[in-house]
Order: sequence, then structure tokens, then C-alpha cells
Amino acid sequence: MIESANEIDALKASSTEKLTKFIEFHILLTLERREWLTVMLRDQSYLPEKNIEELRNRDKYYRKVLVKIITEGNKSGEFKVENPSVCSMVILGALNWTLQWVRPD
Repeated sequence: MIESANEIDALKASSTEKLTKFIEFHILLTLERREWLTVMLRDQSYLPEKNIEELRNRDKYYRKVLVKIITEGNKSGEFKVENPSVCSMVILGALNWTLQWVRPD
């Protein structure tokens, strides 16, 4: 997850293209690794503390990559986002909600 986010961030592409790739990756991750993402998002509290801390650190880093993409988009004039951190949480919240309404065939 982090490796893919870093690869997307490193692309020689516009922020709009990077954001699109980030969203596509996250949706595919949601579809392909549904059980894992469910544990990561909802059931962390049942894991050992060491695992919880690791998941939270990975989540923070993943979100930082998204904030960076949005911030760079602001600087280039592609986006006009007042608060990239809040925007990243809105985007990830919407993407993570697909667990609720997408059902595997």
C-alpha cells in the first residue's frame, strides 16, 4: 500500500494524474483485499498493540502521501484546496466507504 502510494507520488505526472492514480489504486485495493482493509479500518482494536501501532503509522504515512499530492496540486494551480489534510480525510473516507456498498459477486 505504502509502496504503491510512493510509486504514484514519484511519477513524472501532474497532480491531477497522480490523484487519479491514487484513487484508482485505492479502489482496486478495496476490491482485491476487502478482508484485509476491513481489519485495518474497523477491527484494529482486536489486534495486539504492536500491530495496531504499525497499522496506524502506515495509515498516517499513506495519508501524508495524499496530502503531498494535493499540496503540490495547490502549488501548481491544478487544485484550489483550503486544507489539504482535511481534503485527504474526505477523499479517503469516501473511498473507504466503498466497503459498505460494493459487494463481491
